[in-house]
Amino acid sequence: MPAGNYTLSRGVTITKDIVTSGVIVDASGCPSDTIANITGITISYPKRHGISVQSCTNKTIKNFTVTHAQLARIEVKNNVSNITLHGCISNYNNDIATWGENADGFGIKDGAKNITFITCKAISNGSDTNENGNVFKLGPCSYNGVEGGLVTVENCTATNNKGMGFLRNHNKLTPVPAR
Repeated sequence: MPAGNYTLSRGVTITKDIVTSGVIVDASGCPSDTIANITGITISYPKRHGISVQSCTNKTIKNFTVTHAQLARIEVKNNVSNITLHGCISNYNNDIATWGENADGFGIKDGAKNITFITCKAISNGSDTNENGNVFKLGPCSYNGVEGGLVTVENCTATNNKGMGFLRNHNKLTPVPAR
């Protein structure tokens, strides 16, 4: 995908690895029930998740940004494992539809395990007065009988967010700070 600005009118699922830079995707035209699964770019104003990493293992997702998402921003879920998010930014997410319950920066859930965040940033999420704005939700719950697992955080920052910067969120394992 060459550098430039793109507009989506429906969700996109990426089925192979993409290496790109300078790409900005405006997802404001997507229906509210659309889930966009995209890596390596900037996604602005999606009406649901900005990026949802699902059904994969051993992937590194680098240098992408989700901004102004109306639902759970950047998420990793559904029994994925060995996923590294490196240099990712989630900012200005504001969940109006559910009074802020999902105005998060990053969400790990539904059986995700061995997830690593390196130099990721969550900035100004959950700006509405009713929103919780918890930004690094590190709590993969069980999914289809499989428990979530270890989350490692290295050099990540949470700045000017409404709620907790780093939240264990029902993870049975204690998140591990990098050494």
